[in-house]
Amino acid sequence: MRLIATSLLLAALGACGTSNTIVDAPTGDRITKVCIKVNTAVAQEGFLPEVVRQIEARGVETARYVDEVLEACPVRMSYTANWKWDLALFLSYAEFALTRDGQPVGRATYTATQWSSDKFGPTAEKIQPLIAQLFP
Repeated sequence: MRLIATSLLLAALGACGTSNTIVDAPTGDRITKVCIKVNTAVAQEGFLPEVVRQIEARGVETARYVDEVLEACPVRMSYTANWKWDLALFLSYAEFALTRDGQPVGRATYTATQWSSDKFGPTAEKIQPLIAQLFP
C-alpha cells in the first residue's frame, strides 16, 4: 500500500513540472540583428552571456544597451529571470520579449515549479528551446 501511495505522489509531483510557452514566434523577415536591453535586476552572472551565445550561434548579431536605445536597432529584446533554492539553485522563471519597431513580435517563457522533478540542470538547456523559437 505504501508503495502505491508513494508512486502516486511521485507521479503527481512529476506532472507539476516545467513548461515552455511560446506566445508568439516572429514571422516575416528573418531577424539578423537584435539589441538586448540589459536587465540589471537579473543577478546571475552567466545568464546574459549564455543568452547572447545562443542567439549568435543561430546567426543573429547582438548588441547590448542599458538605458539608451542603440541607433538603427529595429529589433529589441528584453528579458527577466528568477532563481530559487531547493537543495540547489535552479532557474524557476525566464521570459524573453521581442519587439520590431516598437511592436511586439514574440514572447517566450520558461517556468519550473518548486515540485518539478526536472527543474535542476544547466540554465543553458532550459532557455535553448525558447531562443530556438524566437530566432528560427
